[in-house]
Amino acid sequence: MRALRTRSSLRGGFFAGLAIVLLALAEGAAADDAPPHVLFLLTEDHGSHLGFVGTAGVETPHMDRLAARGVYFERAYVNDPVCSPSKANLYTGTYAHTNGLVANTRDFFVPAEKLSPAQRFEPIYRRVRIRDHLPTLVEILDAAGYFTAASGKLHVAPNEKFPYDMMFRENTPARALAVIEAAAAAKKPWFFLANLSAPHRPFRNSEEVAIGVDPAAVELPAFLPDTPTIRRDFAEYLDSVEVADRQVGEILGAVAEAGVLENTLVLLMGDHGPAYHRGKMSLYPFGLHVPLAFAGPGVAEGRRTRELVSGVDVLPTLLELLGLPVPPTVQGRSAAPLVRGEAGATGAEAVFAEIIHGGQSRDDGMQERSVFDGRWKLIYRENADRPRDVNADLKFWALELPDGRVQPWHNRVYREIVARAAAFPDEHRMLAEIDPQSFGVTPPTFELYDTEADPGELENLADLPDHAGTLTRLKRTLAGWLRDTADPFTTREALIRDPAAG
Repeated sequence: MRALRTRSSLRGGFFAGLAIVLLALAEGAAADDAPPHVLFLLTEDHGSHLGFVGTAGVETPHMDRLAARGVYFERAYVNDPVCSPSKANLYTGTYAHTNGLVANTRDFFVPAEKLSPAQRFEPIYRRVRIRDHLPTLVEILDAAGYFTAASGKLHVAPNEKFPYDMMFRENTPARALAVIEAAAAAKKPWFFLANLSAPHRPFRNSEEVAIGVDPAAVELPAFLPDTPTIRRDFAEYLDSVEVADRQVGEILGAVAEAGVLENTLVLLMGDHGPAYHRGKMSLYPFGLHVPLAFAGPGVAEGRRTRELVSGVDVLPTLLELLGLPVPPTVQGRSAAPLVRGEAGATGAEAVFAEIIHGGQSRDDGMQERSVFDGRWKLIYRENADRPRDVNADLKFWALELPDGRVQPWHNRVYREIVARAAAFPDEHRMLAEIDPQSFGVTPPTFELYDTEADPGELENLADLPDHAGTLTRLKRTLAGWLRDTADPFTTREALIRDPAAG
């Protein structure tokens, strides 16, 4: 009970401090010094694929203009390539093993007071949730006097920690204008989180409808075999990126139509990589590397940076840009100096990521952790002989649900690689290591990659004597992070076993 009181007082102390800061800001502000509005455009299952960064075959004019107008982070990474945990990283500035939202939770897209008893006591919703003492971005902005709204989905828990003033499924210009009008009526600045479902699977089926991306024009990631079927699938993914781009353009157009774009801080980000076996739900670059752009008041114009940032940095960055205090619970670091274009500003020395497998029902599933220092990448596993979570959209064309309904996922890639394993043995091995329980394999405890020579992370160097020093250094860095963040799911045994890494 002592720990619970300490956590509660920590949270209460932060909000009391926030109130003092807001009072001081209000007393010192000029009459026309209005706080900026905030538009957070969060695309789903969207890797670092834009026309702006040179992705072959795709056209994203609206995202490109937004990125060119402000600051674009070329090396932005999420800390957990799974939908709910990644969102919780963004909304709390903390890692999943700290905040408690360790796996996908239920998406009960209603205000907390409208949850049914069945929803409120649903086992996964009760188990997989953000811990009470951690303030969320929505709670902070609500306390700071913002009118808050969210579209598309929630997919985080508990709902009490996301007290939005408006919630709606549709992402349309009319809905965006409704948020702006409601905030104006309340005489408040607004925060609008636009969750864009594209480019989440299922993609548009190019055998049934015409799409805007030519399969012959795409450049496949290195872990995928080059076959017509896989080119079709990847073209459909990029077509879905274009769908998201059109939605971004419509929402930005509505904000401009309302005459408030110049006073709106805009943030564009993907929640993790696309639904391919070495993308979403994996610690490889296709799962962790995402687009990240800031534009608007206080943001430098026309800048690109290769400094490292990650999901836990988003909350402290946004709060600093808004002039609001950062909770002491935050584990990320503000990238606001980079966003403002300050001379000498730097990013993180390393970025960390994790996947807690089986987290919806157990604490002792396979554990995956990684560290990336800008060149070298280490992936570490514990309980590697236990099942690995594999989302249905990474595997199936369609899946029959327990109630008899059929959920289409339109994944052509998994079965194509399995069917052509003899022709593409390396690609099949990489698939098998992502779904080890289906193929009777055990993924390695350590993987080490030199991303300058091997950006796709295909050649594991962990067992090579020439790289023993680098391996030890990254083991030490990863062990320190696990210790400092009190990761309760790992023992660090294999890391500590190396005397130099302990």
